[in-house]
Amino acid sequence: IACTGTMLMGALAWAGLFTYSIVLAVMLQLSGHLFFDTWYEGSYGILAAVRNLGSPLMVIVSFIDRYSSGSFGKHLLILILTLFIMAALSWMAFCRRRSENTGKALVYTWMEPVLSALITIPFGLGIGLIFYMIPEDSSKTAWWIFGMILGTILVHGILEVIYEMDFRRFFRRKVQLMILGGVVAICALTMKMDLLGYDSYFPAYDNLQGVVINVSNLSYTEQLCNVEKKENGIYKIRYTATSDNSSGLLDQPVMKSKALYNSLKDIRLQNEKGKKSGRRMYVRYINKQGFSVCRGYIVSSAQAQNLMEALYDEQTWKEDRYSFFQLDKQYLKEVTGIFCDGDIQTLFEKNAEKRQALAEALRKDILENGGQTVKDQPCAMLMFDYAGIPSEGYMDEWGMNVPAVQEGESVSTSVLVYPAYKRTLAILEETGYPLSMDELSVEYIDVYYFSSEAAGEDDEAFSDTEPISDLEETDNGYKVRYDKKEQLEALKKCIRPSQLVNGWTIWNADATMEVVLEGQESTGGDSGLYMTFAGEIPDFIRADAKAAHVTEWEVND
Repeated sequence: IACTGTMLMGALAWAGLFTYSIVLAVMLQLSGHLFFDTWYEGSYGILAAVRNLGSPLMVIVSFIDRYSSGSFGKHLLILILTLFIMAALSWMAFCRRRSENTGKALVYTWMEPVLSALITIPFGLGIGLIFYMIPEDSSKTAWWIFGMILGTILVHGILEVIYEMDFRRFFRRKVQLMILGGVVAICALTMKMDLLGYDSYFPAYDNLQGVVINVSNLSYTEQLCNVEKKENGIYKIRYTATSDNSSGLLDQPVMKSKALYNSLKDIRLQNEKGKKSGRRMYVRYINKQGFSVCRGYIVSSAQAQNLMEALYDEQTWKEDRYSFFQLDKQYLKEVTGIFCDGDIQTLFEKNAEKRQALAEALRKDILENGGQTVKDQPCAMLMFDYAGIPSEGYMDEWGMNVPAVQEGESVSTSVLVYPAYKRTLAILEETGYPLSMDELSVEYIDVYYFSSEAAGEDDEAFSDTEPISDLEETDNGYKVRYDKKEQLEALKKCIRPSQLVNGWTIWNADATMEVVLEGQESTGGDSGLYMTFAGEIPDFIRADAKAAHVTEWEVND
C-alpha cells in the first residue's frame, strides 16, 4: 500500500502479496504433471519454499500447523523475521514516496516493468495450460500456443491500463511485450522438450549419499505402521500410506547398495524409453552435498520384483517397515491368520504367550531372511491387533496429526508369511490350517475372462487361436471350467487367495476365478473361493484368455 498511489492498485497489490506464491506453486505443479513423466507430486525444495514461505498467509498457516504439532520454533522465527522485514520495507517505502506521485498506480515507476514481468510470464504460461488441457486430440499444441499468446497479450495490456488508468494504453510498451512473450515461449519450450533434463536425471553412484523409496503402492497387501518408542515409554505412531501416495519420502531410512542402484537405474531407463505399464513409485535421491531430488516412476511387475528383492536385503529398511514389532507384548490383544483356503481364523485366543511367541518368530524370520525370500508366493497372512498403546497421538497416511486418546491407541497390522519363514511356519503348523495349495483338494476351478469392448477390431487375429478348453459365454465375457488333474495341478502353482498375493506380483488381468473344493457345492459363485493369479501362468490359460479377447494381461512380464 505504501508503494501504490490509488485505492485500486493498493487493493490489487494487497491481494497479490497474499496469493501470488500460492497460484505460482499450483501452476508449477500442474506444468510438471503435464510435461514431465517422472514428476514428483509432493512439495519439497524450491517449490515448497515458494508455496510455504512466499506468502504471508502461508507463513502463518505453516506456523499454525507446526504449533499444533509442538515443533514451531523454526517457523516462529520465520514468522517474526517476515513481520520485521515487511514492517521495515513498508516504513522505508512510506518515508521515501513523493507526494507528487500520489494518484499514480505505483509511486515508484521502476516497479512497473518488474511487476509486469512477474505477473505476465506466469499468467501467460498458466492461461496456455488451460487451453492445453481442453482438447483431447492432436490439436492440444496449437491451442496451447494460442492460449499463451492470448494470455501474454491480455495480462500485459490489462496491467498497462491499470498503470495509466487509460484503456488507450493497452498496447503501450510493445517492445516489453515482445520480450516477455519471448520469455514465455522459452519457458514453454523448456518444459515441453525437457531441455533441463528433468526426466533423464539420474545421479552417479559415487556422488550418491543414499536413496529413500516409497513402495506403498507396490506392496499394498500388507497394512503396516511405523512405531518409535520414546524414552518415557510413550510411542510415536505413523501410518504407512497404502494408496498412490507421494508422501513418505522424508521420514524413511536412507539406503545405498549396488543392487538397489541398478534396480532403480533399470526403472529409470524403461521410463525414458516410454515403457509405462504398472504402478507408480517414488524415490528421493540424496547426493553427498546433502541436496535431495525426488522422482516418480512407473514400474512393471518384473521391475517391482527386482526392487523389492533389493529392499528386503536392506536391514535398516526392514527394521523401519516392520517397526510395529517394537510394541510391548502386553499390548498385543489378538492374532488372526488367513490361510491358503481363504479361511480367516483367530489364533491362540486363550494363550497370550503363544501369540507373543508367534510375533517374535515372525520378527526374527523377517530380519534374518534376505531378498530371495519374496521370490516365492506367500503361504499365509498374519494380522496383529494391538490396543491400549500409550501414544503422543499419531500421523495418518495423509500427514495429518491425530491427537492421542486417553485409553490408548489401537493398531492393526497385516504381514505376509513366506515359505522361508521357518520359525513362523513351525508354530502355524500346530493350528492345522493349510499352508500350501497342495494341501487343498480341489474339485474344479471356474475362470471368468472379461472381454475387451474394443475386441471387434482384432477379431481376425483371434480367429486363428484355438482355445484348449470350451468357452462358455457370460454377460461380460467367457467362463471356462478346469477339472482335469493336470490342469488343477498347474493352476495350484500360480493362484492364491487375493489376500495372499504380494502387491507387486500381478496388477492387470481381466480374469477372476472361483475355486471349488471337493465336497463343496458352488451356488452361483457364493460358495467358491475367489482367488487370483499370482505366478507363472500356464500356456492353456494364456490361450483361453486370448481366445476370450482378454487384452489386459500383465503377470510377471
